[in-house]
Amino acid sequence: MPEKIGEIIFNLIIPAIFTFIITWTIAYFFANNSLVTVGESIEIKENQYLTPININALNNINKLSITIPNEQLTENQVNSSAPINILRIENNIGVENGSVFEIAKVNSDSTVGLMVETTTMLNSKDIIINKNGNAVDVRYSSDVVSPLEDQKRQLIINAILYAVIVFALNSWADKRRDKKILAAKEERDAAFKGYEESKADLRSSYEVANKVNEKLLEEKNLEIQNARKEIDKFEKELNNFKTDIRKHNILLLARLNDYRKELNFWRNTIRKVIYELPKGEEKAEQFMKTIASSLKTYQTHEKEEYNFETLKILSTMIKDTEKEAEKDSSPGAQ
Repeated sequence: MPEKIGEIIFNLIIPAIFTFIITWTIAYFFANNSLVTVGESIEIKENQYLTPININALNNINKLSITIPNEQLTENQVNSSAPINILRIENNIGVENGSVFEIAKVNSDSTVGLMVETTTMLNSKDIIINKNGNAVDVRYSSDVVSPLEDQKRQLIINAILYAVIVFALNSWADKRRDKKILAAKEERDAAFKGYEESKADLRSSYEVANKVNEKLLEEKNLEIQNARKEIDKFEKELNNFKTDIRKHNILLLARLNDYRKELNFWRNTIRKVIYELPKGEEKAEQFMKTIASSLKTYQTHEKEEYNFETLKILSTMIKDTEKEAEKDSSPGAQ
């Protein structure tokens, strides 16, 4: 299914895109000129004719010159559908019995219709449009093709262009496919030719790799054993360190408990002596606070009693740890 979709895209959509891009490019660079259309003279009454000239400006048009043969006309005889500056040029070499008008400027993206009044019927092809360097195409109404014929011609051009693009893409695709087939065939032949040669090399490489892997495995096993010995040694040292820390904590806690007992004894003794004085209880508390404030020993007034059951448990844990260490260090444990 994806191959069918890719084939449809390649055969239909891509040529259509190329055709559109080429047609648009041609239209942009070669069909972007302004257009001046000269119509046929129309008799409106005896000895009075009107000749239409239509200017479709896609870009700015400057100093466009219009020559009317066999008529001596003034600016008043040229009427415009939009306000523009039209001047009659008096001195013109090579223009006999005619009139030359110059349009100063026609702005881009605008359409201006001119009506030229004459006393005789003019042949539209005798009217000369001097472009003066402007990008302008001139058409005469007698040469204008019907829209149907123009559309037909455009369709034929697009069809030919599309066919050329499809043919070029298909030729390119065929050549590319042939190259891929040839390259695949050469690659397959080369692979088949080298298969037997690589088989022996692969077998010898496998044997060498096997020996290398066995050697590496032995080295890794030895490294693992050494690492295990180092870990066991580190664990023993860590356990001994933990045991020492626990012993030290027990001694500190026991000593701290003795200090607290002695401190409480002297504090109670002093408190009993002060209680004998008038308002002794209040003075005793104030005296204790004054001492704590002076010595910054506020924590001695916290009513915290140590749990000596915890000390017993820690002592038991230390004994068990020492027994296990003795077992591990005995020759039977090795």
